[in-house]
Amino acid sequence: MDDFKPWENNIRMKFKIVENDINTFLDMIKRECKPFLNQAGSDKFSMYQGVNMKDNFDEIPFGDFKIYKKRVRGNRKPSDTDVKLSNIIDEYLNKRYNLGGWKPRTQSKFFTGSAIATQEYGLTYIGFPIGDFKYLWSPEIKDLWRITYKIMWGDESLNYLKDILDGKPSKNIYEIDQFAELLNTYKFTDLDEGINSGNEIMIGPANLEYYLIWENDFNYWMKDEI
Repeated sequence: MDDFKPWENNIRMKFKIVENDINTFLDMIKRECKPFLNQAGSDKFSMYQGVNMKDNFDEIPFGDFKIYKKRVRGNRKPSDTDVKLSNIIDEYLNKRYNLGGWKPRTQSKFFTGSAIATQEYGLTYIGFPIGDFKYLWSPEIKDLWRITYKIMWGDESLNYLKDILDGKPSKNIYEIDQFAELLNTYKFTDLDEGINSGNEIMIGPANLEYYLIWENDFNYWMKDEI
């Protein structure tokens, strides 16, 4: 039986090191991400993002697991939405919700409370915004892109949308009128409800830093420790 003692001691030491890493990580999150933790409440470990690991990340090793640090870009180019449309939406949301110049569609990272919804974009990571941050989400909008792509956007329809958002009379173009109404359903409060909804959450502004940890690492090493 003595032959097993070195092995047992190594295992105990291994888990002691991991436990120290976990505590260090959690202490860092509590210290640096306090505004987010306060607003997310019991859902603080449930805000997900699908991540393509070809992206550039600052890697922070914690022994047997890693976390990553990234920054929100200030000039995100929508991959599937017309740039003119994104600019119209940004201008309206900034004015409508008094966002102080933040452009939610082009100066945000997109998160959701639905881990399943992230899988088409890459590996599922859990996000933690660092310091003060801004957010918008809508109880009515699961994914704004899936709504925009159903509408035939051209110069005429874009100009009409802008007119509607500027308060000009409707011409009763149903799908665009409805789209304009959806933009009035956003909220910048109740983040915990936003996470629970499983709808997209825009997190910004530009240059905001945030941490990411792979969901599998979190579930394996930490879920039972919290």
